[in-house]
Amino acid sequence: MMNLVNPIGVSLLAIGCLFSGSALGDKALSTQPIAPEAPPRHKMLLDYYHHSMPKLAIGRFVITGGSLNNLGRYGLDDFSHTNSFDPLVAVLEKEFALVLHREPFLPENLEGADIVFIFCPDSPMLNPTIPRISDAEIDSLVDFVTEGGSLILMVNSSHKTEKFEEEQFSKLFHRFSLGWNDDDTKYVDITIGTEHPYFYDMDVFHYGAGCTLKYLNGGKNIETLLQVHGDLGDEDVTGPGISLVRYGKGKVLAVGDTGSWGANISRPWSENGPFLLQMFRLMKKDTGIRPAEYKVGQTFVYDMAKSYIKGFTPNNRLDEIKVPSFEDFNIGTKTSKPYSERTGKVHLKCADVSDIGVTTFKATVSDYKHFDAEVPSSASQHVMIKQNRLGSLADVITSDVSLMELSPDLPHLLAFIPNDSIRIGDYWDKIHHLPIPSMSVANISPVRAVNTEMCYVRDEKINGRWCRLLRTSAAEWVDKLDITMEELLQHGSINYRLNSGRGGRFLFQREQWIDKETGVVVRVKAQSRIVLWVEDCRKAKKFTIADIDQDQVTVVAQSVTFEVN
Repeated sequence: MMNLVNPIGVSLLAIGCLFSGSALGDKALSTQPIAPEAPPRHKMLLDYYHHSMPKLAIGRFVITGGSLNNLGRYGLDDFSHTNSFDPLVAVLEKEFALVLHREPFLPENLEGADIVFIFCPDSPMLNPTIPRISDAEIDSLVDFVTEGGSLILMVNSSHKTEKFEEEQFSKLFHRFSLGWNDDDTKYVDITIGTEHPYFYDMDVFHYGAGCTLKYLNGGKNIETLLQVHGDLGDEDVTGPGISLVRYGKGKVLAVGDTGSWGANISRPWSENGPFLLQMFRLMKKDTGIRPAEYKVGQTFVYDMAKSYIKGFTPNNRLDEIKVPSFEDFNIGTKTSKPYSERTGKVHLKCADVSDIGVTTFKATVSDYKHFDAEVPSSASQHVMIKQNRLGSLADVITSDVSLMELSPDLPHLLAFIPNDSIRIGDYWDKIHHLPIPSMSVANISPVRAVNTEMCYVRDEKINGRWCRLLRTSAAEWVDKLDITMEELLQHGSINYRLNSGRGGRFLFQREQWIDKETGVVVRVKAQSRIVLWVEDCRKAKKFTIADIDQDQVTVVAQSVTFEVN
């Protein structure tokens, strides 16, 4: 479990008005469209030339896949069968143009395709009418991959009732130095965790009675994406379950289990769906994007600016709670806004890189100031940050309470890249641990795991270097984040409570500019805002919306910016 400690932050929104400035000034502004144009979907051919469609008739109205054999399993529109690909279609169809392919894989039939997906070709012992994969098709598929296409090959364990064609399918595997073992993991949960080099935001993946893969000819250019093992009683079964081969300009993905993409998505293993999407995204055509590779001892220094502001409606008594680290900005004779500012330099040093690509950073802060006053600090005070190979946060540990208000902002300096195939206009989901703007005296905000949407917006030139602009955004109701009044206010919280069932709304937006050559974050602007109805328990209850607004609406906003020296 992550030891995430809270920060406070920073910045700026008046009630109902979006913050429009920062320590970066106009440099962060752009006249380009906010949302990029969506790129076309990736065309994926699903092999139903070597695998039969559902044909089992049950009564007069149901046509489904075979229940006692492999025939017709994994149909695309077969809700009657547990092991159909209906869940797979639901997960993939927004990003992939799925094509039911019923022709041989020859060059003229592969034009325009990005991905070919072949799974458990029908065994001629079960269905002699289905053609085997021919040698000409194998040559064509090898050429397809060589020229930049992606090929996904799925087998299953050797169940008596799920036989598939092995001889020609093995030949295709062997062309990429791959094979599979005649074993069975049974149904087993595989731990993923926060440090996994290829998958993120999930604890386990359920491998549904698959086999293990084997590497031939020394296994050159083969990466194991998932190491699997047998369940109780089958501990001796162990090996690669999912593997990636880079071949020519393209990629080949080998998977030792087919059932995980059908019934197991619908069963209680809720993380199989996100796993499936992340795995298939790896097979989009390589655009050459790679996460940053850090060397031990390498240090980056960032100028940091933080600001924090509170806004209250005229009759709201929360403004009576004075916070020592805040000053009042007077707007009129009766209106003021408490605000706070922090500046400093963050030194981000690479302390370690593991053999699976987990990078550990040690972050220290110098020239730390509250407004213009120096904040005493010790050189030994630091924040340790871990990220996996993709840049997904694995852990944050803060050495001293004095840095607790800063530590949740420091992961903004990490660039998360989900795969090597993202294009301008691509969107993907990511869980981020975000500080929720607080009204507390200690300026320490609660941190929550929030599901966010990320987007590769465009390329921009920043201080002479081309950067990728990634935008992260989230909007969530306060009750969904399980935020309490005690966390938001601390001192004096006994006199207040959150009104309404949802409590309020949390908004977050972050922009990161990432050097295209190195993958290092060179600029960040992160903003968040929480709008609440905070009821004063000492006052008579209000019933009209206008009176409630005048008494209860509270806005807390924070912002932080970083720019590399």
